[in-house]
Amino acid sequence: MTKTAFDGYKPSEKQLDDLILIAVAKREQMAADEELHPLEPPRDGLAFTGNARRIARFEELGCDDDEVDAAVRRLATAGMMVADGNPAKPGQSGRSVRLSASGYARAMAVSRKYLGEPLIAFKRDKIFDDNNCGQVEVDFLGERIVIGCVEGEEDRAIQFAHRLEVDAGEVLKAAGGLDHARAILMAGILAHEHIAELDTEMRASAPASDRTVGLNHNSAEYQSAVAAVDRLIVVVQTSNVYRETEPQDHERRLAELEAGRHLLGSKWLSLKTLKVALIGTITYLAAKFADVPIGEAAVAAWSALKVLLGL
Repeated sequence: MTKTAFDGYKPSEKQLDDLILIAVAKREQMAADEELHPLEPPRDGLAFTGNARRIARFEELGCDDDEVDAAVRRLATAGMMVADGNPAKPGQSGRSVRLSASGYARAMAVSRKYLGEPLIAFKRDKIFDDNNCGQVEVDFLGERIVIGCVEGEEDRAIQFAHRLEVDAGEVLKAAGGLDHARAILMAGILAHEHIAELDTEMRASAPASDRTVGLNHNSAEYQSAVAAVDRLIVVVQTSNVYRETEPQDHERRLAELEAGRHLLGSKWLSLKTLKVALIGTITYLAAKFADVPIGEAAVAAWSALKVLLGL
């Protein structure tokens, strides 16, 4: 059983969601069943980890079956968990589940909060220990692999590894018969080309002068830009991983986005002021979170602002 800071207390909905993610992640790392018995042979990446109700009972999470079912629904809706059927119709025995990459990343991000230490139930790699690196186990092209990462950024390593796996998979589809090593290298090159192009485009388009522009609040361009910025604010605001792993940066960037959004409510706008208050933050987020939801929302916001401002 996984000992947490909430033993003996009834968790809130958010805490229950996190605890279930951690419990499922532990079993995936250990290749174990609901009661932590080792599986022989280990399950493959598409197999379900176990029945959520039985896992919650074994972990003594202080909740009933209905509460577990509700947590599975929330996590499945958020894209953090996959169930073996409609989570809204759990039936008499509940649903078997497995984690998505984002769910596994979330479990790693919050494990220190609940367990007091990182969730590492897999066999550690001595190379990373000797070099004072963090480490995490990921599914990659059909294999379970332990990789090194910055200590405390295991969740980001999981997300980026998953993104690289998706890109490598697309290369393999496009070039049948290609070996994994070359597919991974090609996917990495394409990713860096995309980042370099994005950086060049943003640097070239950033306003250098302090000209003033008028904003027509009824125009389609204005409505599109405001909607894109609002969407970015929501994505940043609701990113639990960003908020909990980098709380100061998260708070700062969110405040800058909200200040920049307030400026867009004016009828006349200084481009220099907007660059300092909003555009710099958007380009920062686009580069920092490239190919994940925050980065994608930042690129969309920047594209809409360029149309609005005639850049």
